[in-house]
Parts: sequence; C-alpha cells; structure tokens
Amino acid sequence: IHIRGNVLTGVVVASAKGDVIVDGYVEACQIYAGGSVVMKNGMQGNGKGKIIAGGSVSGKFFERVTIESGMDVHANAIMNSDITAVQDIVVSGKFGIIIGGCIRTQRQVTATIIGNMSEVKTILQVGSDVDLYATLLANEKDQKDLKKEYDKINAVMKKVDEALQAGENRQLEMQKRKLLRGKIEKETQLTENLKKNKKIMDQIARCSQAKIKVQKALYPGTSIMMNGVKAVISDEAYDAVITVKGNVIEIS
Repeated sequence: IHIRGNVLTGVVVASAKGDVIVDGYVEACQIYAGGSVVMKNGMQGNGKGKIIAGGSVSGKFFERVTIESGMDVHANAIMNSDITAVQDIVVSGKFGIIIGGCIRTQRQVTATIIGNMSEVKTILQVGSDVDLYATLLANEKDQKDLKKEYDKINAVMKKVDEALQAGENRQLEMQKRKLLRGKIEKETQLTENLKKNKKIMDQIARCSQAKIKVQKALYPGTSIMMNGVKAVISDEAYDAVITVKGNVIEIS
C-alpha cells in the first residue's frame, strides 16, 4: 500500500502480506504490514499510534509511538516511544537521538545520543530476559518425550496390522483408525517442536551479539538491561560500547 499523502488520527492501514509506504506525515493511527513499513517523514503517535510489521520499520522520527518489528527499526530520532525489534534498532542522521520510553531488541542498539542532560528516564533492553539455554533444554526434553510416544504408537500399529492380516476384526480396524489419528497428532507436535527449537537457537545467536553503541553521549537516567543483567547509568559516557560479560555490564 503506497499512501502519497498524510495518514490522520484514527485511521487503520493494513497490508496482510505486503509493505506500507507513506510519503506524508503520520498521526495517531494504526499500521499493520506483513512486510515492511517505510515512512518518508515521521509519526507523532500521541500515545495511541501503533505500527506492527513482519519486516523492518523506518522513518525520520517516532514520538509517542508503539512499534513491533519482526526485523529492524531505523530512525533519525525516537522520543518517548515503546519499540520492540527482533534484530537491530539504529538511530542515526542529523539527531540520532533516543530520549524517554522503552527500547527492546534482541541484538544491537546503535545511536548518536541516548538520554539527555535532564536525565529523562530511558530504558534499553537488549538480548533476552530469560535463560534461553534452559528453555532450549526443556524443549529438547519435550521432543524426546514426543518421539517416545510416537515410536510407541508405531509399535502398537505394527502389531494391529499383523493381527488384521491374520484375520478381519472390526474392533481392530477401529483401534487402527484411533492409532492413526494419534500418530498424525504426534507428527504435527514433533514438527512444531522442531520449529520452536530453531526459533530458540536463532534467538540465542542474536542475543549472543547483544550490544549498545553510542557514538556521542550516553546520559544518566538511562537504565540498561542486557541478557538479564541490569545497570543504571550514573555518569555520562562518550563514544561508548556497552556489552555484558557474565553478570557485569561493561562500558568501554
């Protein structure tokens, strides 16, 4: 969907599979896209604006907006917004500033300035706040249990087939149909569990790269949580790279 003008308050724009492109300004509306959302200007959400995209989201500025991106978020300025991205959040250009609100991403945040001299409360959450390795182990245990149940059904079905070959039996036919339904159900569960396993492994790979890069200034009032480790910035930092090692957040 390509909108050549503005999108006003109260409007809902939805593209189930494609992108949404807006040339003009965007107010407190709701935008849903299976693909990416591209704004040639910015969005003043007034606390009610929302963007949900399967792909990336980009715009000059986002103020008081809620964003959920399946990939990256790119902007020149983010102010008092609630933004979640699966991969990276990059704030660059003339201002490159993040002030207020809450920023969440699994991989990296890059900005020119984070916070301000007035120490406006700004929250950055990078990586994961849960033990992904424990989640992976629990999921792998579920997979083994499902496989045992699947193998058990197959073994019983084999015996039923042998009995049916020896002589026709209506009760055995009914039992076989029931076992077949159970087998199909377990196959579906095994497939879904494998997809979940891959999703967790992909998340672990992204979270292992958790990092915040500040090209100019990082101000006090900024709260950082990185892979479950929390720190509150009390002193200004310049040209900083923030990472986590063990249970410690390091600023270099």
